[in-house]
Amino acid sequence: MGHDQLFKRVLEKFLKEFLELFFPAVARRLDFGTVTFLDKELPLDFPKGTTRQVDVVARLETHEGEPDIVLVHVEVQSRPERDFARRMFEYSALLWLRDRAPIFPVVLYLQGGKGLTDEEYRLSLFGRELFRFRYATVGLARLRAEEYVGTEPLGVALAALMPGRGTPTRRCSGSRCCGG
Repeated sequence: MGHDQLFKRVLEKFLKEFLELFFPAVARRLDFGTVTFLDKELPLDFPKGTTRQVDVVARLETHEGEPDIVLVHVEVQSRPERDFARRMFEYSALLWLRDRAPIFPVVLYLQGGKGLTDEEYRLSLFGRELFRFRYATVGLARLRAEEYVGTEPLGVALAALMPGRGTPTRRCSGSRCCGG
């Protein structure tokens, strides 16, 4: 089993802990007793049967009831790629078309990335922005291991991929990085 596959399994097993660790404001809104992991295969081109496969997608109810159901989509990436923002947008669009539920998209960068922040994909035409798609990121290489060593087991395990000293982390407060 490769690293990608291993991390996907870890995220499915510890999704609650992952969100509590990096996005506590989001985690507080979700009812993890209702989590269901969905089919990862998304139809890309209906007549031809071409598909795309996402890493982890979970369906959860919320405590507030508005929205009552959300999807959490997590992609595991070794490091940032040039056209990855467009791919994240495509995944979210396909998930929306398939499930018709709001989506909290996250990328976990095992190497590289900018810490805890947002990235975005913009589409413009003739100098006019048509839309902007934002997603949360966790760039382990820019987080400080010291801040996670004393946390729950998942934080300790992920700290092994973080440098000892570096850019301080910024945990999601719910206002800027994840819209909550």
